[in-house]
Amino acid sequence: FRYTFEIFLSSEKLFQFGTDNPEMLQMWTSSIAKSFSDASLHNLLNRQFDRIGKMYYKSMQNPEQWKQGQFILKKSNLLFFCEDGGLVEGSVHLKRLQELTLTIMNENGEKKEVLRLVDKERTLYLHGVTRLDYSVWCRDIQSAAESRGNALCDQQLSRNDIPIIVDSCIAFITQYGLRHEGIYRKNGAKSRIKLLMDEFRKDARNVKLRAGEHFIEDVTDVLKRFFREIDDPVFMMELHLQWKETAGK
Repeated sequence: FRYTFEIFLSSEKLFQFGTDNPEMLQMWTSSIAKSFSDASLHNLLNRQFDRIGKMYYKSMQNPEQWKQGQFILKKSNLLFFCEDGGLVEGSVHLKRLQELTLTIMNENGEKKEVLRLVDKERTLYLHGVTRLDYSVWCRDIQSAAESRGNALCDQQLSRNDIPIIVDSCIAFITQYGLRHEGIYRKNGAKSRIKLLMDEFRKDARNVKLRAGEHFIEDVTDVLKRFFREIDDPVFMMELHLQWKETAGK
């Protein structure tokens, strides 16, 4: 089937269903999700979502207590709700994360794998209800947090909402390249540029530019290539009139 969805049971069983019709897929997934979620969430489920289910979570505001909540993944947004009353506990923009790691937490002598999410507002730990369901949640959250495509909205962002690839390259050039003549005219090595570009596209958050390991010409070429290949114009069409007015002053 062209359109499929999966249901994970607490018994660790997995069922997969399919249809050739996207409207039918939306109808089935929405209806099934509403059958086990709080009524306060139903309006959210009338629109397309990628995953819904239960997980345990805790934050550094209350590090001793694990709570069980409903989670909804919509593109790069992860929303989570208290089990009691379906109140919104919070939301995380996954492309704005400063850290996303799988780590081992030791609690009362028991080792537990958890997913750690850090943004500028909170540190959040997630743990699954079942092993199979949790592994798929980890996969989908990590995938949603990656840089995908050439649109600005697809990029991983810094805490100042700047694409990390731009932020990292400019910081490196500012620190190590300002005394180099013609740094934006000289070309780097194609093989190194491709490797560095692929690393940024895979997970810009974990790319660390270091003097001695990376060359100024490669970094400037990566920055130029990013702007050349980005789908959005640097001077956005929505602000075209404002740009013209500013240029005319």
